[in-house]
Amino acid sequence: MIIDLGIKKPVTTLMIVLALMIFSSIMLVRIPVELNPNTASGMVSVITRLRGGVASSEVEKYVTRPLEEVFSELNGLKEMISSSKESESNIMMMFHHGVDTDFIVIDVREKLAMVRHLLPKETEKPIIAKFEQSDAPIIIISLSSDKHSPEQLREVAEEQIKEKIMRVSGVANIEIGGGRERKLLIEIDNAKLLAYKLPILEVVQKINLSNISISAGEIDEKSRNYIIRATGEYNNVSEIENTGIAVTDSGSTIRIGDIATVRDSYYEPTSFARLNANDVVSLYIQKESTANTISTAREALVVIEDLKNVLDENIVVTVVKNDAEYISKAIYSLCEALVVGAILLAGILFLFMRNIKNIIIVGTTMPLSLFMSVLMMYFTQQTFNVMTLSGLAMGMANVMDNAIVVIENISFHHHRKTFKSKAELVVKGTAELWQPMFASTVTTIVVFLPLVFLEPEIRQLYMPFGLTITFALIASLVSTMIFIPPQIFSWQHNFELEFQGWYMRIRHIYGKILKFVFRRQTFVWLFVIGLFLASLKILQTRDSEFLDPGDVNTFRIGIQFPPATRIEVSNELVKKMEKDLLSYRDDVERVSSKVEKLHTFVEVKVYKNAEYFKEEFRKRFGEYTPAFVYYQDSNSAGAKEMYVDFYGQDYDTLKQLAFSSSGRLQQVKGLTDVKIRMREDEPEINLFVDNDRLAIFGLTAYYFGNTLHCQIRGLIATQYRTEGKQIETIARLVPGSVKNVNEVLFLPIVNPKKDIVRVGQVATAEEIKSTQEIWHKNKKRFIQISANRNKIGLTTAARGITAALKGVAFPRDYSFNIAGDYEKTVKNQGSFILAVALTVILIFFVLASIFESYKQPFLIMCALPLSLIGVAFSLWIFKKPISLGVWIGIMILFGSIVYGSIIIVDKINQRRHGRKNIMRVIFESCKERLRPELITFLMKTIGLLPMVLSRDEAASMWRSLGLTVLCGTVTGTMLTLLIIPTAYYLMDNPRKSFGGLISNIKIFGRLFGRVKAPGMKKIKDLTLKKLPGTHKIPPAPDINNGNKVLPKIPKIKI
Repeated sequence: MIIDLGIKKPVTTLMIVLALMIFSSIMLVRIPVELNPNTASGMVSVITRLRGGVASSEVEKYVTRPLEEVFSELNGLKEMISSSKESESNIMMMFHHGVDTDFIVIDVREKLAMVRHLLPKETEKPIIAKFEQSDAPIIIISLSSDKHSPEQLREVAEEQIKEKIMRVSGVANIEIGGGRERKLLIEIDNAKLLAYKLPILEVVQKINLSNISISAGEIDEKSRNYIIRATGEYNNVSEIENTGIAVTDSGSTIRIGDIATVRDSYYEPTSFARLNANDVVSLYIQKESTANTISTAREALVVIEDLKNVLDENIVVTVVKNDAEYISKAIYSLCEALVVGAILLAGILFLFMRNIKNIIIVGTTMPLSLFMSVLMMYFTQQTFNVMTLSGLAMGMANVMDNAIVVIENISFHHHRKTFKSKAELVVKGTAELWQPMFASTVTTIVVFLPLVFLEPEIRQLYMPFGLTITFALIASLVSTMIFIPPQIFSWQHNFELEFQGWYMRIRHIYGKILKFVFRRQTFVWLFVIGLFLASLKILQTRDSEFLDPGDVNTFRIGIQFPPATRIEVSNELVKKMEKDLLSYRDDVERVSSKVEKLHTFVEVKVYKNAEYFKEEFRKRFGEYTPAFVYYQDSNSAGAKEMYVDFYGQDYDTLKQLAFSSSGRLQQVKGLTDVKIRMREDEPEINLFVDNDRLAIFGLTAYYFGNTLHCQIRGLIATQYRTEGKQIETIARLVPGSVKNVNEVLFLPIVNPKKDIVRVGQVATAEEIKSTQEIWHKNKKRFIQISANRNKIGLTTAARGITAALKGVAFPRDYSFNIAGDYEKTVKNQGSFILAVALTVILIFFVLASIFESYKQPFLIMCALPLSLIGVAFSLWIFKKPISLGVWIGIMILFGSIVYGSIIIVDKINQRRHGRKNIMRVIFESCKERLRPELITFLMKTIGLLPMVLSRDEAASMWRSLGLTVLCGTVTGTMLTLLIIPTAYYLMDNPRKSFGGLISNIKIFGRLFGRVKAPGMKKIKDLTLKKLPGTHKIPPAPDINNGNKVLPKIPKIKI
């Protein structure tokens, strides 16, 4: 027998324990750490840019749609979202968990090669990246200096920092904000250009063709080989100015310097970055979708620290944001809760046992189980994260149960002198409990099997949690069977357990309460059934959440500006907002902003209570005219943002639906920051060319468009190489040459024949509103509206949205869908109900197999609805929604709460052999099992208290799960100690017990027969007709060791 292995071979057992300690200690530091199990779908983005300012509708038609068609054939594709805007197509593809994105990238390249010939010739080479452009950065670092300008700091960021961090494994992209980009600007005087009658495109072409370095081939001469290279690369600005571009009629050379000013300078600002209202240059580091945040951030920060040593001492490098810090803090907080829980568990053991040897014996199961769990985690490639550590915490609260029960049982047999030798006492006293311990372990483990029916994202999130609990319970069972018996045999000589006076008083009170329960079975059962029905009603009315909202003390303020707003205007408004935010000196720790034309965000970190601060700031400052200001959670998990997708074919119709719907959603109570997530149409001057007129003047539409592009925006003429860097050289007219839109029609163009043509001679102008972005979701056009729901629940918000949109008239083939967390919740709710139902069925199967009975599993499973009472009332009292954590907590609770029932029922089964007085057997068994029941109850509840009471920013991620198990265990255990004994008696004596029960129901029936109410007569008659004759209530139990039998309870007469 495996139980006596440790007694027969103590040295072997000790060596196994030492090997476990050594190997698990080595593996402990090798297990990666992250916030959550990696549930991120593999993300691949394809960004395709076009030259020449192609309209968004053209990009959609000729680039986005062809690419979507071929990408939709990719294996494992979960969702595809695309945006088409001027000269750029961005397709984001999300793949199911487990799909290797490296292979997907190869497939994407093959698909691109298949359709490359179908794309417009202006299409540049597509960029394939394993991230989404809108992903929040995991690290933000800022560069500041009193002696260097923002432009110089930007050069440092681009040349010395960006490339080195990009080499870090897991880093997908780095964006730089603040400072102006260095450019070589060739600013052409239009008057001089016209005086020489030079076409501007010819000037650009001459610059490009003059800056070359071409290999002309090789020449072999005897034993030597010469490479011939024609080179004319620019080495300085003077060489560009001296470039000849034409010859006058008199034979003199026209040079660039004659018609333009060439300067090594900076382009107009495209972004501004500030930290606490001070100008900085910021780097926003994004990781690959499947990369580990902590390892990626750690490696990136090592590079940053190394760079600090080589950068100019006047440059200050500040880490503004580091998601790894938040994750590390969350993991540390959870580990701290584990340690505090372990200390509390040790205190409970001392309180009950008062025997140091017994405490040590029971306490050793925790490190032994932990060592084995770590090994199993390592070999199954798990990580340390919130889920696995929560699983270990809950597992550790259960691992000592088996050892406690074994010691109690050995003490009982020692007191009865059941076995002759010490070895037989230890071995058989342990083996006697093999069946109930195995049953309780298996019932806890099987609850995780239904997780396979959940959505992949949820399955990947909670499966590691289930695995670690499974590892801990298996380890507990193994350590109890193998390692505990030799300790008891070697160390313990006195097996008598000390019964403290306070415990005897509790035992006495328990006996009295149990006596009352047996005397008042009908009342107690009706009361418990009433509580259960009330709990079902509470669960039915509670709101739902996908994930529990976090308590992170950071948030983002998003700012949308009216169409065509200049970035300088936007910058001034953001400066005002920063000043207002920093006026809260006692609340605000940091304000970091990035101002861009399309996306402007202000990251705010407060010392505490971000939700309260947001509302306070909103009330005080209100609107920032003319911008629209909204608030977002920095952490997307559990974010309180609702999304409504509108689908249809015509984008103008979709926009009208979105605008009318947003007005209705603003009226929904509790919703704020209602916004349409798309760029508004911007004013555009369309120049409609007359091809006949173009032909007359020797022009083509292509030549006409490119000339205007160069004159107004500028064209990249060449790349200027200096100091080992490449700088874009941009040729354009002197800024201010075209002062307003009315001057466009009078803008002169020099055609290839050197004739001067005005724009108005070949084209007419019309001002229109141009669609800036066109979005697709799974190849369908859609527009999205988002709103913050603040303090209202997810399902309440969804009901309000649905009611508000009922009044909107949707044309045929147009529809809306509430997306985001609500869509996930609806999709998973049915799966969770199925999972809970399967959990109950699997528990029954296990119990029926182990007890070889059909009735007793039902008896043991009475604990399940009893535990649900505590769950429901805890949600009601603490005003908590039903989240995924609650559902998982219920499944765990169902698996663990039957432990107490199994122990009681198994003890009654053992003691009733050959005894007729079942009442006495029940009472003796319950009193005997009261002590281990209380110890395990306190261990499960008090061990979870540090997790539930934690006030850490990340505590919300595990609080609802812990609260569910904690409160369910409280009611489940308390009621199990009272209801299971009466249920056993009812099941053992169905005729006598149910007869008395029906008799009392008849009494209640006669009592309510006096009630007068409309329609009550039929109910009375039907009820009294169905009730059988009066039966005698069964006698009260003998709880006085056979010395005195309590009198029978007389029948109640009305």
